[in-house]
Amino acid sequence: MELNDPRWASLKGGYGVPFDPRPALFQLADGTDIQGAWGQLWDGLHHQGDVGEASYACVPHLVRIHEARGMPDWNTYAIVATIDLARDRRRNPTMLCWQYGRARGCTVAFLSSCPKTNFWSLATGWTDDCAGA
Repeated sequence: MELNDPRWASLKGGYGVPFDPRPALFQLADGTDIQGAWGQLWDGLHHQGDVGEASYACVPHLVRIHEARGMPDWNTYAIVATIDLARDRRRNPTMLCWQYGRARGCTVAFLSSCPKTNFWSLATGWTDDCAGA
């Protein structure tokens, strides 16, 4: 779903109420208040195992922004994986057809492209050289 689509205003987030993640996505893309943007996204897209349609629709944009920034951020890996794991919980909404292809495809491609050491590096700040020492 494109960011100018009017459906964003009615999509629900992790609390089961409408949550429009676009302002936070724009902040991530622009590199302005990245910490604040991540706080908004974590709070709005996921709550105690619950996700909503906005969570699913956000995944392709999170992956696109992550790739464009060219800088690993543990938040991207963690929130994409969290949303993907939560989608099978009974109380979470089923992914709609227009969401499934892009969101699921992006999730699988994104998470499977991560080198094994990348998660370790993100979590510890170590480089591949340090991990091998």
